[in-house]
Amino acid sequence: MPGAPKIDLVAMRKRNAAVLKKLENGGKARYMYTLYGGKALLVIGTPEPALETAMREGGAYSGTVEITKGTLTDPGQLKFTGVKANRRQLDDELKLFTKKKAVYV
Repeated sequence: MPGAPKIDLVAMRKRNAAVLKKLENGGKARYMYTLYGGKALLVIGTPEPALETAMREGGAYSGTVEITKGTLTDPGQLKFTGVKANRRQLDDELKLFTKKKAVYV
């Protein structure tokens, strides 16, 4: 992504986890998703303007993610709208910061 600011993927994962944790059951947040250096770059919430511009220029998918909070025996799910490709990479990225299952609509 030309023009993208330096991206700390570990910090981004922590940020994404924090955004999800703040959402109520059934809550929704905006997301952007693209491949960056062969890895998934997922931003839940509003990215900084330079990153958003670079992701859009790089053909990022965007939409909403809706959270279903889990129970002691069920981790819950994340329902994504607008992800048309590279779902396996997104699943792999999600496993790095949440146990919730991704569902794509």
